[in-house]
Amino acid sequence: MHSLYLKPKEHRRLFKGHLWSFSNELQSLPKDIAAGETVKLYTHDNKFVGTGFYNPHSLIAFRLLSRTGEVPESAFFREKILKALDLRAKIYSETDTNAFRLVHGESDGLPGLVIDRFNTAFSLQAFSAGMDRHLPLVCDVLADLFQPSSIVVRNESSLRELEGLPLYKKSYMAPRQMQFRSSMIPVCVIPSIFLKVIKRVFSSTRGITAASFAKWQTRPKHLMFLQVTVDLL
Repeated sequence: MHSLYLKPKEHRRLFKGHLWSFSNELQSLPKDIAAGETVKLYTHDNKFVGTGFYNPHSLIAFRLLSRTGEVPESAFFREKILKALDLRAKIYSETDTNAFRLVHGESDGLPGLVIDRFNTAFSLQAFSAGMDRHLPLVCDVLADLFQPSSIVVRNESSLRELEGLPLYKKSYMAPRQMQFRSSMIPVCVIPSIFLKVIKRVFSSTRGITAASFAKWQTRPKHLMFLQVTVDLL
């Protein structure tokens, strides 16, 4: 494993809890280390900072994975994902929803990785070169832990271009029929609660008359739109 060294005083943020090191904070930016490779980071006086992902093509040159020297192997991802799941279990009741963000990047100790769960289906995004290299391993861990119906990688965000990564979409497991619950307000209660507000908003922006609005609100597809809109708000 390659080693990188910080310039003097550039370790202070990292020792206070920050998880990134920028390219202008490193003594050198070796070009012979592939983007996304795991490296060791040290202070200028050879004190160990941690292991993490290196990218010589990004402003964020180093993303911290572990302060104890762990490397991104199957057991590492398994532990992080289970820890994230345990936290969500304390927040989301199974009776309320089975669709939620399972992993949210650095917040869950997995820099640049986002995993959304929709019951038995999983959607992944990688925003760092290091996590992009390990997506097949992450998918294998998810398959082992959850036996999902499908795993889809949606790497279509323009933020990936900051890491020099291509945009693409890929399915790791063929999708099957599924059902998931959300915490949205039932459609039937929306008119009684939000009718006046929605009417005012749409009347001012789309010129909808009272008669056309009465007709519009009875259409099932529009009621579905109202349901999604209220949930997002």
